[in-house]
Amino acid sequence: MRERSHEKGKNYQKKVKKWLYGRPFLGYESDVFGDAYDVSNYATCIGEMGYDISMCLKKNEEAKKILYIECKYRDELSGSINTDFHGFLLNSYNAFSSAKSDQADAAQFCFISNIPPTKLHQFFKDSQSYTIEQFKKKGIEFDEQKFRRFVDRIHVLILSKTILGLE
Repeated sequence: MRERSHEKGKNYQKKVKKWLYGRPFLGYESDVFGDAYDVSNYATCIGEMGYDISMCLKKNEEAKKILYIECKYRDELSGSINTDFHGFLLNSYNAFSSAKSDQADAAQFCFISNIPPTKLHQFFKDSQSYTIEQFKKKGIEFDEQKFRRFVDRIHVLILSKTILGLE
C-alpha cells in the first residue's frame, strides 16, 4: 500500500515538473534546475534542506531566483496535507536561515499539492500571522528579522489530478 502511494507521489511530482516547465512563475521564466529523483538532486538543496524540485527563475535568460518546490500527493477523499504543509513552513524557514546570504537572497519556496491544507485561506489572508502561530504551537523559536525576509518567499499552489492530466 505504502509503495503504491509513493509511486503515485512520484508520478504526481513528474507531472508537476512537466506542467511548470517553461510556465511563467512570479513574473519570471521558469526552467528546471534540479530533481530529487535524478542526478541533479544536489541542485534541490538550500541550507541543509533538500526539496523535490528546484527551478531557475530567469529574466532575459539570466538566472534571478531559485524556486525550491515541495510536492505532496494525497488521496482527495481521505487524505490530509496539514502536517506536510506545517513541516514545509518550518523546514523552509530553517533552510532559509542556514543558507549562505546570496543563496537565501535568491530563494523562493513553493508547496504544491493536489489538495489544500485545511486553513489555507488563513495563510493567504495573513501568511506571517499564520506561520508564527504554527511555530509557536510547536515551540519553535525564530529570528524576527530573518522571519520577515522569509515569509514573503512562501508560495502555495494547488494542482489537481485533472489539471495535470492524471485522470
